[in-house]
Amino acid sequence: MYIFQRSKLSLIFLLFLILYGIHFAVSPYPGDDLFYKTASQNYSILEWIQFRYFEWSGRLIPDILSYYLLDGKLWIWRILNPLIILLLAYSIVRIIKGHVSTKYLVLVILTLGYIHQGVLSSGFFWVTGSLNYLWPIALGLFAMIPLADKVFRDKNNSDARLPFIIFIFCGFLASISNEQVALCISCFSIAAHICLFFQHKHQETKFFIFTGIMVMGTIILLISPGNQVRLESEIASWYPEFNDLSFLNHLYVGVVWFFDKMFNEMRILVFTLAAITVTGYLLDSELRKLWLSKFFALLFAIVLGALFLGNEMNLFYNFSKINSINITTNFAYLWEVKYSLIIALIPYLFWSAFSVILIILVVRKSENRFFILLCFLALIASIAVMFFSPTIYASGRRVLTVGSVLFSVIIVYFLIKHKMLDNKLGLLGYSIIPIINLISMTAKWLAWGFKPFL
Repeated sequence: MYIFQRSKLSLIFLLFLILYGIHFAVSPYPGDDLFYKTASQNYSILEWIQFRYFEWSGRLIPDILSYYLLDGKLWIWRILNPLIILLLAYSIVRIIKGHVSTKYLVLVILTLGYIHQGVLSSGFFWVTGSLNYLWPIALGLFAMIPLADKVFRDKNNSDARLPFIIFIFCGFLASISNEQVALCISCFSIAAHICLFFQHKHQETKFFIFTGIMVMGTIILLISPGNQVRLESEIASWYPEFNDLSFLNHLYVGVVWFFDKMFNEMRILVFTLAAITVTGYLLDSELRKLWLSKFFALLFAIVLGALFLGNEMNLFYNFSKINSINITTNFAYLWEVKYSLIIALIPYLFWSAFSVILIILVVRKSENRFFILLCFLALIASIAVMFFSPTIYASGRRVLTVGSVLFSVIIVYFLIKHKMLDNKLGLLGYSIIPIINLISMTAKWLAWGFKPFL
């Protein structure tokens, strides 16, 4: 037993060392990092918090951390950030499985390696980006463990070694750190209470306090006076015509942007989930007879075929073509619909059908269908909130961090619950793409200097 525990700790320490080593290719990036670096020279910590909350943003925890860590203490961040990544991996496994093994910890780290380099670079490894995205996500998922234990396993005492107040504290910190994270954990918590109500399970007072504190933190974040100041500043800087857009215009711009991000920049995650879904159904003698699973396998085959054909099948990914077409005029005269409109709509129709069927198949094969459906809805909503942001084009790929992690949660859930990578050979094959992805990203930093916006 002692030797077994020692080997587990050795593997975790090895993971830490690998992640820690990657961080030495990271350096402060001109812009936000350098701005925060000088904050302590111009403000006391209380003045800084007041200035940020009333003049820019309600993200209190990232602002406090940036104030201290970027002031000559980057070495502390380099130690803490790998630990936060491990905490994120631990929390995902703990929510899904109930107990954590090193094998599944490695599986989560590898799955995170499937995330687009631009998202990893700006949301995980950039100093400012990690404090605003990775850390709140990790704290938020860790805080969800007690609710997961109650809903999935009907356990009130999530971990006897950790006082419940630690989960409350982490949930509160996450709720005043990032809008996407705050809304997700608040909604997940409320949904958990609804689920428990319909399951006729007793809910202790501490769970209501827990949810109430996270909702309170979310409100504190969202009502920050600085949010309006920031909005006006960003409209002037990035999107002057933002206020002139109607609600439908916002939706139109947002949908085009959403499809491009989801099926171009998050493509590897989409394909990974599709591949393991098809595999899962093929291995099930009953489910593989379903016409829907056969139809989806055909759609996925078309997607893979289009990849090999390259630019010849660009019509599946050309989401911007619709911008050159007058939609209103074309739909007003449906009997004279032009060929160009049909071509422009193909990627939207194809990927909409692909996504709906994928969600149906994944949810159908899930033990906790409500949880997986919530993950999909949260994934979509976390990206869709950008529809009404003036920085929709300026924020870069870091705004996809929450959605990418939720995608990873769904993938890991599917792999763990169906024991698809329980053998070492399968795990080794699964590791090829993320290892190449991480090595390629680090090599770019070493060759050209660190850039969060890859």
